[in-house]
Amino acid sequence: MWPFTVLRLFRSWRCGQRTCIRRLAGWFRFWQGFFSPLLLLLIVSYMIAMALNIEELFQERSTLLQYNVLLLCVLGTAVFTLTGRREYGEQKIVKIVLTCMLSATLLLDVLGVVAIVWRMYEYDHGLTVNRLAVLGSNLLVFGNLAVMCKGCLKSWKGGGSLDAVERGLARYLPAYSVWTAFMVFLVPWIYRY
Repeated sequence: MWPFTVLRLFRSWRCGQRTCIRRLAGWFRFWQGFFSPLLLLLIVSYMIAMALNIEELFQERSTLLQYNVLLLCVLGTAVFTLTGRREYGEQKIVKIVLTCMLSATLLLDVLGVVAIVWRMYEYDHGLTVNRLAVLGSNLLVFGNLAVMCKGCLKSWKGGGSLDAVERGLARYLPAYSVWTAFMVFLVPWIYRY
């Protein structure tokens, strides 16, 4: 008797799966449309707060950590926005919000890299493993954001599409693998761990 119950449950799940996927796609469109502008507002607010209190970024490690989390959130949101946009087409507002978000984050990333380099020279410890990891990852994210921002600007001006941005993003992925391999295999040997 139980095999028939399992078969019936599986059949109803399979039929209901399409409905579930449609619902998830609808929720994704809603959350993408909600979080991208909200994240852009957060980035602009963060830039204003940093402009008013710039010394904190250069002196407090916790502020630098918050900044790095913000960078990764923007990168993740941009990637999910790019890959999930096929569901609803290329809307102009998506291009505008994405381009503004990436441009503002690039400015923040330059400021963060400057703060990391300043911390290396200000304190006597120089280039430690942690600073090397943070500096390298910030430069890697900067390159990724720059490639995405350049493609979004072209797309916004009509000289390209977001598909080209997505292909550029895919071509950039091996850089993360190279950096990870460097940090895992060569850094311990360089620093004699």
